[in-house]
Amino acid sequence: MEALVCRFCGYKFQPAQVQTAIQQAKSEFEKKILGPEAKDKLSRNLRPNCDAYNAWIVDRQKNSRRCEVCGQEYPLGF
Repeated sequence: MEALVCRFCGYKFQPAQVQTAIQQAKSEFEKKILGPEAKDKLSRNLRPNCDAYNAWIVDRQKNSRRCEVCGQEYPLGF
């Protein structure tokens, strides 16, 4: 991201172009980070039977995970 010359075509970027691209990428990345409330909402959507957050017991042999609080079992890819 900080390169001033494209390693593929040799195009030379201006420093201002590079800084603009870096700031845009950081802005897009920060929009995708979940805060505590969003994580909690996602957790409740995945486990509607309880209010637990991040309480999984993973069983790779069964390819599943089980909530420590309510005991509900879900597939690993869920």
